[in-house]
Amino acid sequence: MLNKKDVDSFYQNIMITHKLFKMTFEKNKLLEKQHCKNDPRLKIESQKKEKVNELINQISEPSEKFIISNIKDSGVKIIAINLFADMKKYDFTYPSSVPKNRETVLQDQATRYDLLSKIKLDKHTIYCTLAAIEVCERNDIPQSISDLVIILAILHDFGKHPEVFEKYKNKNDDLHNVVSSYYVKKTFRKYIGKIIHEDTYKQLIHTLYNHHKLPYKLQNNNKNDKNERDTLLIYLLNKADYLAREKEQIFLEGQET
Repeated sequence: MLNKKDVDSFYQNIMITHKLFKMTFEKNKLLEKQHCKNDPRLKIESQKKEKVNELINQISEPSEKFIISNIKDSGVKIIAINLFADMKKYDFTYPSSVPKNRETVLQDQATRYDLLSKIKLDKHTIYCTLAAIEVCERNDIPQSISDLVIILAILHDFGKHPEVFEKYKNKNDDLHNVVSSYYVKKTFRKYIGKIIHEDTYKQLIHTLYNHHKLPYKLQNNNKNDKNERDTLLIYLLNKADYLAREKEQIFLEGQET
């Protein structure tokens, strides 16, 4: 049976151990800060994380916060936050997600077109991005690729906004996906070397430009192969877009009954 002296000794040892753990933790924290100062890459990453936290505090939309929480890379988080800011600047709440004056994709499906035209551009962008997260999770997509698919889903219909179209088009008959790629080409240059590599910059442009062409099929499922990765990004973006449209149609049909 333990006596009072043994109990006191036991608790004293616990307190000493706790104090040692605390001192070690504080020392490691200090060493980490010093290491960050000496390593430029860690310093940049630390600055990115601080910037992300600062920007997230300014976001009020729960869906936007959820989307950002599903992005791992701090730099890509900053890009997503900036894109949401651009959506507000241009006011994505008023154009239809399938504007009749330019789109031909759904013209042969008049009933479906009339139905989906009720969905505004801001809503479809969010729905498609949420669908992109779902598609990537279902297909066990690596996080680095998932981050890019989320960005592509936010971007994919930027060219449908009349103001964005007029500002970034090359010619009047440009399709919306082409204009979306031009938007990236002109506005994402500032991120090269700081947040994304030039190869990633080119992949984003390529995917947006080509994602409404003939359906892409995965050939050998090699996610490390550059051509296969380009194809995978298009495939995942189209899957997300289709899934979002499917859910929108079911929702709208339910409202009409």
